[in-house]
Amino acid sequence: MGYGLPIVIPNILEDRHSVKYEENGLLFPTESSEHLADALVRLFAVDSLKCELGRAARSTIEAQYDLQQRVNNMALLYRIILNYF
Repeated sequence: MGYGLPIVIPNILEDRHSVKYEENGLLFPTESSEHLADALVRLFAVDSLKCELGRAARSTIEAQYDLQQRVNNMALLYRIILNYF
């Protein structure tokens, strides 16, 4: 995702917080090689989808893992905790 490439992953809970179906990647049911193959064929067949998903994947990573944003989130968390006690 960070390289601006589209991602195709199994639809498992751990990954759904970052990958949104047809927004920044494609999901397929676990243990379904047929659905995986369909998703890959779709990416190779539709260049615009490949580019769109790749750009969105990169944007997702930049937003979620921006250093300044993470520092701001941590500072906010500390303020909340300190005000609680």
